[in-house]
Amino acid sequence: MGPHAKNIFTGMKDFVRNRGNEIMITLVVFALSLLCFRPVTDDYAFFMSSLAARQFSDFAYFDVHFQGFIGIREVYKLLYYILPRINWHFTFMLVYEILSLYLVLRALRIVVLNKVNGLFLIRLIQIIVALFYMENIIFMSHTRTSLIFCGIALFNLSFTTLITRKDLLLNGLLFVFGMLLRPESSIGMLLIVGAGYFIYTHDLREMIRRIWIPVMVTGIFITIFSIDLAYTDIYVRKVEPEIEYKMMAKRVVAIGQMKTAKDSVKYEAALVGMWFDMKEMTPSFMRGIILPGVNMSAQHMKDVLFHLLGFYAAYPFIYVVIATFFLLGFSLLPDYRVRVASMILFQICATCILYALDYNGFLVSNRHFMSLQFIALFINAFYFFDAPIVRKGTGAKILTGAVFLFVISALVLTLLRYKENNEAIEHEVTDMAQTMKRLEQRYTDRLVIVTIDSRFLFDQHFSLENEMYKKNTYIMFDWFTFPLTPRYVQYVSRKCNCDASDPVSFFKWMSDRHALYISSPYRCDLVRRYLKVVYGCNVEFDPVVKINALGNITNNDTDRDVLTTIRLIP
Repeated sequence: MGPHAKNIFTGMKDFVRNRGNEIMITLVVFALSLLCFRPVTDDYAFFMSSLAARQFSDFAYFDVHFQGFIGIREVYKLLYYILPRINWHFTFMLVYEILSLYLVLRALRIVVLNKVNGLFLIRLIQIIVALFYMENIIFMSHTRTSLIFCGIALFNLSFTTLITRKDLLLNGLLFVFGMLLRPESSIGMLLIVGAGYFIYTHDLREMIRRIWIPVMVTGIFITIFSIDLAYTDIYVRKVEPEIEYKMMAKRVVAIGQMKTAKDSVKYEAALVGMWFDMKEMTPSFMRGIILPGVNMSAQHMKDVLFHLLGFYAAYPFIYVVIATFFLLGFSLLPDYRVRVASMILFQICATCILYALDYNGFLVSNRHFMSLQFIALFINAFYFFDAPIVRKGTGAKILTGAVFLFVISALVLTLLRYKENNEAIEHEVTDMAQTMKRLEQRYTDRLVIVTIDSRFLFDQHFSLENEMYKKNTYIMFDWFTFPLTPRYVQYVSRKCNCDASDPVSFFKWMSDRHALYISSPYRCDLVRRYLKVVYGCNVEFDPVVKINALGNITNNDTDRDVLTTIRLIP
């Protein structure tokens, strides 16, 4: 073996020796996640990932930011072009999950537990944290991994004792990578970690020195986004997220203020995300029905508070660990009660940040709460373990042991909740996949219109190989802004040989093709009334079959969906 090869071998051996335990725990917990659970998603990623893979049409849809910002999205496009049968989204998500868990365990040992001497205790804490982290593995989402990448990068930059240029660069790149997966993640994590570091050190200058790369990159993104928002002529960018979020929050004037029948039906359409008519559903019209300012009513504040407290109640492990730090801090760190006060203050700040993020439309969901609060737990753990234990002895050991058993019990309850939620979603996805197969068996060479009410019918289990549904042509329509991106409108226009942004032309094409339109009776009726009032166009939706009659659908949302044909009446 030559000197060069020997150096490579030695380097690899040192790498495994220094990181072997984290690698082993990561792989074991990841394997347990796949064995004990079925990878599902708790957001809208399935259908969009399926569109990207051309599972339902010959159009590769990459026009939403959660599929990867500029750069990563181009890699997806190339891979799907070369090997379209491979589910690259799922493959990449597996890599992201393994990497994120490894980075979590690495930061836990190097930064949080660097003053803990007991190797057994370190490994035990790593295993507990890895088991709690399993939700981010079994409920796959770009949002979850994006938040963790940004959060771990900021945590390492802020709380590593001696920060080097290499640390600044590597963690800066990790933060940028997480931001490219989902840009908004950078802002939330900067708020959480920035608050944690400032409360710990009260040194704003040192904080900027450590996290200047993430701050600069986030500032550049906000600047570009703001300029683009001010000057863009692209409809989707004008209405999302500002108008979309306020509509979701029902922050609008009363319908009684509408002066005409046309404005009334447009009001109804705006409120439920029926924005397919970009010529009439203009940003200026929708801003005109939005209430100014922020909802400062006591009832709204109370509703948001209970919405947020519901997340804490769903994760017993989180509030038990927080209570554990407070209890052990007061009991074992009597000379460091300022540190305990800092822990309490930081958790209050973290909760207030989550409350603020949730305030404008109940925007926080499990994937946001879990990842943001997970990094907040990391910071509280650092506060606790960074202080030397003052009180020792038998009493301290008994108290620590009792509290530790309490934490294990909370972890078990949390894992059982993971299992319950995972099985419920997996059952629904299985039913929907069966229904989709029956739909393809019953109909061939038909035009199928997928709306916001029926999109979950097209969810798929995550698998390494795509299941291609090509017997029919599937088109997105009436689903907030997703079908309104310029590339998709151009694609549909080529399909229909018409202007797809013109509702009358588009419905005439659907009528001529005897399209199968899947939506709820309410939404079909609203579309019918909208076209009648706004354009004087008479459209009827003739029911064919209830969607749940095609399979064993048990989801209440799909029970009300009806497969109809469209008839344009002259």
